[in-house]
Parts: sequence; structure tokens; C-alpha cells
Amino acid sequence: MSVRPTLRCPREELGLKVPPINEPLDELDHPLISKANDQFAVPTGPRERIRAVDDAIMFKVKVQRWRGAVVDSGEPSWLVAAGTREDGSRDN
Repeated sequence: MSVRPTLRCPREELGLKVPPINEPLDELDHPLISKANDQFAVPTGPRERIRAVDDAIMFKVKVQRWRGAVVDSGEPSWLVAAGTREDGSRDN
């Protein structure tokens, strides 16, 4: 199973250029996208739910200083938010 970032994630949150239409977004070279794909490769893989969100089921993805939120709604799952960890911040 792959995790595709929404168009907003690479462009606004990860600082990446959106590739041409024929290049899959789930293959962009970024540690958070790679980690999300690894974490959701198996339907029973390790997942930690984001409990602060109660109107949708979202899961955490963490790698290095990067943090993301994945909506696992079947094939594909979607990386809907991304950012960097802010040490000591309540907005982490």
C-alpha cells in the first residue's frame, strides 16, 4: 500500500517542487514520504493514532525532525499534513 501526499504537502509543507503529472507523488524523495510508505506498506504495520483529531481517523508518521498525519482510508492512504518537530512546543 502506498501513501500519497496531497499536492499541498510537497509544495507548501515539505518545500518540494511538484513533479510532472506522469511522476507519482508517493515516489518523491523526502524522508517523511519514504517513512510513511514504509510504515503503511503492510496493512497491519505499526500505527499510532492522533487522538486530538476526532472527526477523522489519522495516524502519526515521524522521522528525524519531520512529523506527518496520514489518513488511512483504503488504497491509497493520504499524507495530509507535514511539518517539523518544535522541541518544547505545544504545537509539535
